[in-house]
Amino acid sequence: MPFCPYCAHQVESAHIFCGGCGKALPAESTADPEEALTGQPPRTLAYRISPTRILVMTLLSGGLYLFYWFYVTWQQYRDHTGNQVFPMWHTLTLTIPGYGLFRTHAHMRSFKELLLDAGVLCTISVGWTVALVLMLNILGLASSILTGGLFNFGEVSFGATVASTLLNLVSVAVVLGLLLHVQQNLNRYWDSLDNVTLVDLNVGAGEVILAVVGVFTWIITLASIFSPAFRTL
Repeated sequence: MPFCPYCAHQVESAHIFCGGCGKALPAESTADPEEALTGQPPRTLAYRISPTRILVMTLLSGGLYLFYWFYVTWQQYRDHTGNQVFPMWHTLTLTIPGYGLFRTHAHMRSFKELLLDAGVLCTISVGWTVALVLMLNILGLASSILTGGLFNFGEVSFGATVASTLLNLVSVAVVLGLLLHVQQNLNRYWDSLDNVTLVDLNVGAGEVILAVVGVFTWIITLASIFSPAFRTL
């Protein structure tokens, strides 16, 4: 059923005047209310990342999905605002102690400003986000020390392997909570844009690669835990 191009009121095809604003209707009225008001068809924005996708990909990748998430959301910010940012470089800086925290702060601050300027409810805490990323750095460092990743302690003990795995599980939980919270805000912002149809982000090659790497990492970790136990049976 068509809509009035002046007020987007729904009208019958046979009507000559709009029942909402009373204006004479053109020969053809648009079939979309957004297009009726703006004169442009709705844009399809493939920016939404669902909670289920974040949950599955974070678990499969062992927390590595954090890097892919930073990359694609920096891309979205660049394409949406036109500001000069470098998604790949900004993502790689997460691996640099200290500077990665600075880029995290800039990332969260940029999106928080977008939400606030648009009058959209924002629950992003820049300080807490930076603190959580710092926590991830500390957990990663501790896990590397336990498994001899930084210092060669010879054969890694069963207890050290288990402790390292527990730290990695904590890291995954932190990444999951962080991404779920921030992405909820981003989805709310994208959905608030005028004349936009929001759809799910397309699956990228980098996302698949991280998932495969994560699965192999989980397999190796579980094998290192259970293999000594099986040999004692």
